Amino acid sequence: MYQKAKDNRQSSVDVDMFIEIDGVTNGPFINYIQTGLNNLTEDEVKNMERGGLFLDGTTSYGDWKSRPDSMDMYEMLAKEVIAKVEAGLYGGSKAQKLLLNLYAKRKGRNLTKGPLTVSNYSSSERGIADKVGSELLKEIFSVMNKAVVSRQLSEDDKVFLQTVNKAFGANIPLNSPDTLRTYEMDSRTINNITKYGSNILGSIINDELQSSFNKQQLWSEHIVTAGKIMFAMLKPRYDQRVEELLAKT
Repeated sequence: MYQKAKDNRQSSVDVDMFIEIDGVTNGPFINYIQTGLNNLTEDEVKNMERGGLFLDGTTSYGDWKSRPDSMDMYEMLAKEVIAKVEAGLYGGSKAQKLLLNLYAKRKGRNLTKGPLTVSNYSSSERGIADKVGSELLKEIFSVMNKAVVSRQLSEDDKVFLQTVNKAFGANIPLNSPDTLRTYEMDSRTINNITKYGSNILGSIINDELQSSFNKQQLWSEHIVTAGKIMFAMLKPRYDQRVEELLAKT
């Protein structure tokens, strides 16, 4: 459309644009809706509020969010995870624990967004943990890439990469952003970083998911079971309809 307008020497062009109306913590919230809202515990009512459904007469999420300590589901879970990371009550060297601390604070709310969302659709604990390890490695490469593109390394990013070097002997060059262009992390270091992130941070997140949303995880299993039953009931009718349509061709 732009090229056509340009060829026609138009000074402007009108286009339609989509507007996305996004919700808050949609994945976990929808899971509540799918599995029913009867017999909710006090904690579950609070989780509903963190998704934007209020049972106390509140009509605006903005009003609720302005109240002290009003955190959405991701923020609440991230706060619990970060507190455990800061406590350092898990395996690893001092530098490795510091790296997870820095990483968790850098990610903030996004630290638990993915894990919480997929946990509501029956992703396994191993799958969640492996994804957490991959995200840690992704953040490291993202920091290096940002330095290469901007040709500068902020103090926070420098400290982060220095900690990666101390924790895993990565030997990331930090004297100049240009030196990062040709840097290649060896496969052993990559494996050690992802494995540590998966085994330690992944385990912490899974523990908090189990503690805060255990009922939802069980509900997810029920949803899968119900889906299998519905498939078994409807498939014969589907097959019959396919045969009827094929017979007409």
